[in-house]
Amino acid sequence: SLLGRAGGISTCREPLWLLLAAAATTEPSFEAIRAIVESDPSSATRKLVAFADWEAADGDLVKLKAGLNGNERLRAGELAMISSFRDFDGEVHLTRLHDGAQVILSSCQTGCRTDCVTTYSNDFAHGFEGLLPSQAAVALGLSDRRIVSALSN
Repeated sequence: SLLGRAGGISTCREPLWLLLAAAATTEPSFEAIRAIVESDPSSATRKLVAFADWEAADGDLVKLKAGLNGNERLRAGELAMISSFRDFDGEVHLTRLHDGAQVILSSCQTGCRTDCVTTYSNDFAHGFEGLLPSQAAVALGLSDRRIVSALSN
């Protein structure tokens, strides 16, 4: 969309970003990445900016929002996938991407809330927020280095 491409940014609904988001569980093929970049060369040079109304949900790749310090279970900027939100329990269950460890945080532990009753979906940003596609591929630890190369050109 024109809006997603304005000002050198991409939305999380564009094909390249959808493919990279899915790469948290299934590595994309080099051919699929190359096809998207060939059809839209500037897609590899646009940083991701999530929609203002984006909220974290089950299955999303997230990181703590800027300004939240995190703790030993989830550090600021560390990528994790949401296994489940339990608003009524004041918990979020996550799987850290770098080691597969299961993490359970309450909304009090993220540093954003002073009570556990409020929703904590506001504590998380899209995992790729502010990243270029090549940076997202590196953060995901994709094994096919041709992918990072295709996104860096």
